[in-house]
This record gives sequence, C-alpha cells and structure tokens, in this order.
Amino acid sequence: IGKLMGIAIRNKEYLDLRLPSIVWKPLVSQKPTPVDLEAIDILLFKGIDRAAEELGICGYNKLHTSEAEVSSIFFQDTSNENAKLEFSSFSFTTITTDGQEIPLCENGKDIPVSRGNYEEWVRRTLEYKLHEFDVQVEAIRRGLATIVPQRLLMLFTWEELELFVCGEPKTDLRLLRDKTIYSDCSENDPHVQDFWSILEEFTEEQRSGYIRFVWGRSRLPMSEENWEQPHKIAAFYPPTPLPGKQPTRLDDCLPFAHTCYFTLDLPRYSSKEILRKKLKFAIENCPEIDGDQTTTGRRSAAMGFDLRNDDENRFEMSADVDGNQ
Repeated sequence: IGKLMGIAIRNKEYLDLRLPSIVWKPLVSQKPTPVDLEAIDILLFKGIDRAAEELGICGYNKLHTSEAEVSSIFFQDTSNENAKLEFSSFSFTTITTDGQEIPLCENGKDIPVSRGNYEEWVRRTLEYKLHEFDVQVEAIRRGLATIVPQRLLMLFTWEELELFVCGEPKTDLRLLRDKTIYSDCSENDPHVQDFWSILEEFTEEQRSGYIRFVWGRSRLPMSEENWEQPHKIAAFYPPTPLPGKQPTRLDDCLPFAHTCYFTLDLPRYSSKEILRKKLKFAIENCPEIDGDQTTTGRRSAAMGFDLRNDDENRFEMSADVDGNQ
C-alpha cells in the first residue's frame, strides 16, 4: 500500500482510500492522540466512561486530551461519596480490533479496575490502542519511503498527505463543467441542462459515484493543470431494432459510459425525473469498469438487457464498452 501511495503522489493518480487519521499521522511523524482513536473506536470510550460511572468518579477530561500525550492525561477528582462499588466490572484487559481480549499487564484479567487504579487502567488502555497498528503503519511508511523520501513527507501535515494520495474528496462541479466538451449535443440542450442540475442536487457520494461510473475513478484532478483528459457528453443513439421489432424508446435506455475516454452518451430523455432515475440506476448498479466476469456481471447478462418492474413497462440497460453495464 505504501508503494501505491507513493506512485499516486508521483503520478497524481489518486487512490480511493478511506483511512483514519490514526494511520496518516505516523506517516508524517505526527503522534496520534486519543481524539484520533475515538474517531474509530467510540465503544472503547463508552467503556471507559461506564467504568467511571460504576465507580462513582468522573474519568479523564476529554477537553484536555485533544493534543495531550497519554502519560499526561488530565483526570478530574470528583468522587461520588454515594457510590456503592469499590470495583468495576472491568479488568486490566482490552479488546483488539479483531475481537481478542488481551491483558494490559501480567495477570491483567484477574485485576479488577478500582478507584485506586482507574487512571492507570485508562492510560494503559489508550497506550495500547494508540499503538495497535504500529507494525502495519510502519510497513506502509517503508513502502512509501521507497518512492517519496521520508524527509520530504515530514514537511507536510497528515491532512496534506491524504490530499496528495487520495485527491480532493469533494467533487468540483465548476471545474468538471469547465473541462467538459460536447459531441452531437450542446450545453444549452434541455436534457444536458437537466443533467447538470441533477449533479448539483446529488449528494457528494452520488457525485463520486458518477465519476466512477463514467471514468472508473472516484475523484477528479485537483486543478486544471493536472487535467489531462476532458470530460465528454455525447449524443446517445439507440441500437438498431431487429427486423419486425419496434424502435427502442430513449426513455427506456440507460446512459452509456466509455470509461477509457471519460465519456457519457446521454439519451435525450423526455423529462428531468426520468433522467434522474436512469442516472441513479446506472451509478448505483454499475460501479465496476471490468465487471463482465464478476458475479454481478454474469447475473446481469443472464437477465438480459430488458428489465421489468411494477412501476415501469421496461427500461433497457446500455452496456459500457469498457465493462460497465
């Protein structure tokens, strides 16, 4: 993964990675904090709070741990005199990400968490969990360093590194529109205007899905200088009907994607709502650029291109010449 990250940085070919800050930070020599851990393991912190409640104490103060070292976590001493429990239901163990229970010290399973050792238990738990992925992160760092020198990575924040590797998470529709060309249709055509209006109304996840459908990637280049291939919207021509068959209605067709050429063949639908429904269907059901030999591809082929449901008479699936269906 580290080498692929380096290649992504060098070639500006972004990776669709959804990694938390607890992974990115060590790659640029930043130390993760409990706040980074809480973003991926909220149940751990609920357990810490629950133990404090059982003991009748107020546990560690989250307001003081955003940038703090685990060894200097601040605890509030607000013991509840009415608390009845001397020991909590927790012991000096923690649960790993793969579900294993491991001791935090020798015979930890037999040592209950009490008022007297609560702070030590929290520190040991957080210390272990913050370093649980050290081996894997170090392997990524070594691979990345074979492509991008480590001394250069230290010049950036973890957010900047994520941006270099994964690209801008938000789809810049203005940039996409500026980099769009048209073939046998015009930006002023009603169905093209409806298309851009629908993209504006889409969620960020749906916009990313459209980019994947039409280009095989989920994120756009971050600037005009990095844009090597224009986005094209072309006229859609339905297949020639077989002898004795009626011509296919455009409202029955789905958009047709050429992922190698970043091109969308867009039918002239009779309404914006039909365009929205067909485009959403294509985005949600055709995410792979080489899907012909997958289970989904074989199932689609077995069904044929004529799908029927209770709401419509039928709509015809158009196949992407590069694999999308």
